This record gives sequence, C-alpha cells and structure tokens, in this order.
Amino acid sequence: MIDLGDRPELVHAGVERMVDAWLTELDQFEALNVLSLDCDNTRIGSGGYGYTNQLPGGEFDPAHVFPRGLPERSTTSPIIC
Repeated sequence: MIDLGDRPELVHAGVERMVDAWLTELDQFEALNVLSLDCDNTRIGSGGYGYTNQLPGGEFDPAHVFPRGLPERSTTSPIIC
C-alpha cells in the first residue's frame, strides 16, 4: 500500500499489465468459442442468484457467445482508479 502513495506510476503499470493480460485471455476465449452463458440459477458472492430473464437479449446466438458492454481496448486510454 505504501507504493500506492510513493510510486503510483509503478502501481498503475502493474494494474494496466494485469488488465491487458485478462483482456487478451478474453479475446482468446472468444476466438476459440469457449465462452458460455452464465445467467442461470447460480449463487453469487453477495448471497443472491445470478439469474435474470433480461439476458442474453435479442441478438443472442447460442452457437457463439461473446462479451458485450466492454470498452474497446486502447493503449492510449488511461485507466481511471
């Protein structure tokens, strides 16, 4: 936590690297078509259920599940903490 105050650029670079790695992994999952829909009756961390009847929406193709609502990746966009 001290680095957050003393060396914020180091912390920022570390977080940015992790986010880039996760987004690259997500891109790979989408390209391999291994994503699956998960809005079923699954208990989530808050104690509620992960079910909704509002998803997946009108354009859903069960043969190819892909993420929506994520911002486009850009190396020039700052990460706002």
